[in-house]
Amino acid sequence: TRAPTSESTSRVPTATSLPGTENPWLRIAPVPIVGGVSHYRLISRKEISRKEPVMQTDVKFSSGNQTIAGTLFIPHDAQGASPAIVISHPFGSVRQQSPINYATRLSKEGFVTLTFDAAYQGESTGEPRQLEDLFIRVENIKDAVSYLATCKEVDADRIGALGICASGGFVPFAASSDTRIK
Repeated sequence: TRAPTSESTSRVPTATSLPGTENPWLRIAPVPIVGGVSHYRLISRKEISRKEPVMQTDVKFSSGNQTIAGTLFIPHDAQGASPAIVISHPFGSVRQQSPINYATRLSKEGFVTLTFDAAYQGESTGEPRQLEDLFIRVENIKDAVSYLATCKEVDADRIGALGICASGGFVPFAASSDTRIK
């Protein structure tokens, strides 16, 4: 047998998401051999979490008389207080859908990020379920900023907000009445 050359190893693909899914926990990795790949194997969640540069923690905070469920994303290589971004989900969505993609990417760039389920939606409390109220959502965003300001990993003077889809209208409204949002 001959030793792998840089040419043969450069063609070996790296770990990737399982085809047909955006789930970051379903990944496959190539099993390299000389001259290519023999087969792929699933990578365990434990292996992925060791390699991912972002730590995720489920959190809860209050907004009005509701309990808001969120996920805090912290870069593993963060040193000291970092800038932070609150990410507000689209109308009728939850934090585990599109916001997780933004949060993961921004955390890899060095930002602490917080996604949350708006009151009355997802894992947050409130009845009737799926209620969408502009003023309540704006208060949820402001309270998410308040929560981030208490985190030791966050520089409270550098907190921004990102709104996806309908939240693209909620976030500017929140920022216009809360000067902490940069």
